Amino acid sequence: LLKNETDLDEEDWDMIIQGGSCFRHLVYPDVNKNQPIGMPAHSDLGSITVLYQTPAQNGHIALEAEIEGEFVGLPAVKGTLVVNFGDIIAHVTRGKVKATKHRVIHCNKEGSARTSTINFFLPRRELNLRKFHGGEFAGIFTDEITTFGDLIDKNGAEYTNKSD
Repeated sequence: LLKNETDLDEEDWDMIIQGGSCFRHLVYPDVNKNQPIGMPAHSDLGSITVLYQTPAQNGHIALEAEIEGEFVGLPAVKGTLVVNFGDIIAHVTRGKVKATKHRVIHCNKEGSARTSTINFFLPRRELNLRKFHGGEFAGIFTDEITTFGDLIDKNGAEYTNKSD
């Protein structure tokens, strides 16, 4: 379906689907004074993000997605996944497929402990982003940013796997 929304040739499509991924498992305790806000509204830089979230005991809904200009809570439902399209898909489809804008609301109350397990799927670093004129990133290109790898190196530290 996504391929039908683009004018990607086979080589470009392979660059999108045969890239790497970045896995994160985050544990949010009930009360965390170091994270009073959560995460502001954003879309993910890669192509597709798959998220599994555990429900908070107190019913707090942490993940919200923007739907028709309003943020709507996405409750954690046991055994389900949330799938977000990222900026790269919006870019290569020239906006036909929108990146999912979302945010995280932190509760900081007893019973709000939860986890998020996230896999960011990323295109290959060599994907030439300039090829898709008029896409989501049209205004950010400089002499330094021409490929997805350049974009990650400059703006995407959270998409690199760290072993600490």
